[in-house]
Amino acid sequence: MRLLEGRSASGRQWYLAGSDPELALLMARQLDIPMTLAGLLVSRGIGLDEAQQFLNPTFKENLPDPISLRGLNELATILCQWIHEGRVIGLIGDYDVDGATSTALMGRYLRAAGVEFTYYIPDRFLDGYGPSSGAWDFFEARQISHLVTMDCGATAFEALDEAHRRGLQVAVIDHHQMGEQEPISVSLVNPNHPADKSGCGQLCAAGVTFLVLVRLHRLLVDAGHYEGKKPPDLRMLTPLAALGAVCDVVPLVGVNRLLTRHGLMQMAEHQLPGVTALMKSAGLTSANTASDLGFRLGPRLNAGGRLGQSPVATKLLLSDDDTQAEKLALELELLNEQRRKIEAEMRKKAEELAKDTDPNSMLLLIADEGFHEGVMGIVASRLKDAHQKPALVCAASYDGWKGSGRSLPGFDLGAAVIAAREQGLLTKGGGHAMAAGFSCPKDGLAALQAFLHKWFVQHARPEDPKLTIDARLDLDDLSVGFWELLQQAGPFGPGNLEPIFLLEHVHLEDVAVLKEKHLRLSVKSSARGKWVKIMGFNMAEEEAGHLILNGLRNCHMAVRVVMNEWQGRKSAELHLVDVACP
Repeated sequence: MRLLEGRSASGRQWYLAGSDPELALLMARQLDIPMTLAGLLVSRGIGLDEAQQFLNPTFKENLPDPISLRGLNELATILCQWIHEGRVIGLIGDYDVDGATSTALMGRYLRAAGVEFTYYIPDRFLDGYGPSSGAWDFFEARQISHLVTMDCGATAFEALDEAHRRGLQVAVIDHHQMGEQEPISVSLVNPNHPADKSGCGQLCAAGVTFLVLVRLHRLLVDAGHYEGKKPPDLRMLTPLAALGAVCDVVPLVGVNRLLTRHGLMQMAEHQLPGVTALMKSAGLTSANTASDLGFRLGPRLNAGGRLGQSPVATKLLLSDDDTQAEKLALELELLNEQRRKIEAEMRKKAEELAKDTDPNSMLLLIADEGFHEGVMGIVASRLKDAHQKPALVCAASYDGWKGSGRSLPGFDLGAAVIAAREQGLLTKGGGHAMAAGFSCPKDGLAALQAFLHKWFVQHARPEDPKLTIDARLDLDDLSVGFWELLQQAGPFGPGNLEPIFLLEHVHLEDVAVLKEKHLRLSVKSSARGKWVKIMGFNMAEEEAGHLILNGLRNCHMAVRVVMNEWQGRKSAELHLVDVACP
């Protein structure tokens, strides 16, 4: 990897990924793929032996043995037993996309297996995160005593103690970080349990739920449950697993990439009315990339949970009625518009408060009694990106503060929050490396800030800000075909980043600001070269945008290749990542 010279607007060092032309040529010939694709694989450390499976991952070769997860065989066996006993099964999921997709995965499979079920999605404001007395009341009123929690429950000690006292049987499927202590349950599966040796800790809850269903399906088939009838096809459910993985921002490697890739392909079949209606409301005729899931569909699914309508997303994903699905998708669309307005106001206020914080602190902690609890996580994410440090945003609750945080690589926020909880600084707290939620006493913010700062000083392993560029790009090569070629190495996301290309010595013209925050400009790389449009989303507020708006006209650019579809016409365009002065 070679360091490129020049001053980056973002402050990051630019590195050009290393290449091995001979290996790339050999790979291109043996796999019959273009040199550009082979070069990309080689630069990312993918060898000749693994390249074929990387480009065409199969379930047979890439899906882990479900029973390698601690407790999974036991939990699947219990579910199988409940089904044979004719139990009505109650499902509890979190109010975010991972929780909704996990609940829909389990519910859709149970429905296909002829099993009656009902579900409860906690209200963010009334119930809080995870199982609660409200959930137990809901199921007891319906005489349902056999329950499964998904994307929650691993640290719900008090709630599950109460469930046990009330005679409820609860199985837990989770992925959040936890310690050795386990809540009372009939079975618990969590690849992030300290005793789990499966190596599947990067799975989201939807991924864990999918593996539970793989094992449950095998047990039911072996027990003759589907004798004389066609068993359900688990591949139809991969769009739900893909949505959960992308929207929970887990690394798109291994089984996560497998499920996301197949989920995107399965979405093209339009077999899940709720997903199809959601795509339509987002203006998508098809979901081509992980970005479509994360930035177009995910915010709409999350909107209900953020604004006190938590069951809507799950109801949509479970719907088999086109008319009902379109109505629910519209409801989420309207909620998402409302969420956008609240977010803009909160972000403006949060940035004002951030000016009064200690610039030397390892984290940013912002609290305001007027903040909306449902939008804390989004604003924390924006602050994290803007200030390049872990950011926690808190809103007032009836007994103190509720907070949500987002982090950077090298800063394990989930572990830090758990440590603060164990020190008695938080009444509730948990999460994973990149995100966490917590509750704090009214007068406890200063102590929490001090503790987390000290914890990060001792435990954080911050990475030097750098930008890895995969290859140089000739503007004449830009085409829809080139974009389609790159997608063979996707889907892209954390762990398998979208390729970034270098435009050297380009000239800028026709700079315009759109909606006060986006940039649109034209570039060309030589006097005879063609002009190419570049979009810089949110760049008007970044240093790169400031440089361009203040007259920068000759520079190097780091860009991504994306496909734009408008009125049925497809075109390849470039999105600006960073600029550097030669």
